[in-house]
Amino acid sequence: MAGSTPFVAVAGATGHLGSLIVLNLCKKDVAVKALIRPGTSGSRTQHLREAGCQITEVDMTDVPTLTEALTGATTVVSALQGLKGVIIDAQGALLEAAMAAKVRRFIPSDFSLDFTKTTPGTNRNLDLRREFHAKLDASGIEWTNQKMDVTTVPDVAAYTAAVAADPHPKPKFLRIAGDVFTAKEMAVVMTKLRGKQFTTQWEV
Repeated sequence: MAGSTPFVAVAGATGHLGSLIVLNLCKKDVAVKALIRPGTSGSRTQHLREAGCQITEVDMTDVPTLTEALTGATTVVSALQGLKGVIIDAQGALLEAAMAAKVRRFIPSDFSLDFTKTTPGTNRNLDLRREFHAKLDASGIEWTNQKMDVTTVPDVAAYTAAVAADPHPKPKFLRIAGDVFTAKEMAVVMTKLRGKQFTTQWEV
């Protein structure tokens, strides 16, 4: 990636979904910069390098360094996964840096369940997404939320890469679902498949 070539930045690029998003972008001949944690093993990034992706080690809490890494990006894709320290804090720093670097579009890490269709307080993970979206709305940055209810990880990656690579304006929410079911319904299916009782619970 040379000089002033526009690129898409992907955070969480060494994860399963993140790496597939990177590879899909590379297949579209989009310049990609993968943001990875300092000290990440080279074996985890070798396939990304071979695909033509630029690897940049960066502390996800260091906004000035993130801002420098994002300067010139057209879109930031967050494939970060975790709890509050990741979804609110690290992703919040990524958003702040994207704003400072004048990145046009931000795709947050909101893959799978659609928090906009749930009641606040009923799902901790979705509440974290809801909290982050308050920051996202207040930021003024253009954003696209790639909503998936249930579909395969490769399809999630392909749809996300298509959105990140397309320079045209997008609706804020894109909802593509192969199937839709509740956690309770999933427990019933797993009980039948495994022959032992599965129940839902709230993890803290």
